[in-house]
Amino acid sequence: MKNIENVVDVLWQHITEIATVTEWANKMEYSSTDYFSRKFRNHYGIRPKEVLIKKRLDKIRACLRESPDDIYYSIARKMGFVDSTSLYKFVNWHTGKSITDLKMESENRV
Repeated sequence: MKNIENVVDVLWQHITEIATVTEWANKMEYSSTDYFSRKFRNHYGIRPKEVLIKKRLDKIRACLRESPDDIYYSIARKMGFVDSTSLYKFVNWHTGKSITDLKMESENRV
C-alpha cells in the first residue's frame, strides 16, 4: 500500500482513526515516519502534518454541518478525540476559533 499518490485518499477514508503522521505512515505500511514524510513532501510539496490537520478540520466541519444537533462530545468521539475538551482545543489551536464559531461557519456554507 506504499503508493504515495493515494495517501490523501487513504487519510480521508480513515480520518477518524488517524490522528498523527506516524499513524498515517503506519496505515500506509511505511516503516519510517521520516521516510513517509520526505516522500510525501517531495510528491505534494507540503508537509503531511499540514494536510492531516486540514483534512481533520474538514471532517469536523462536515460533522457539524451534517449533524448540527449532535452534542460536541458525540462529534469528538466520532473523530477519535478523547472528549469534547480535546476537540475544542484542537479546533482553537488550529483555527483560532471556538467550536461554536466553526459550527456557525459550517452552517452558513450549506
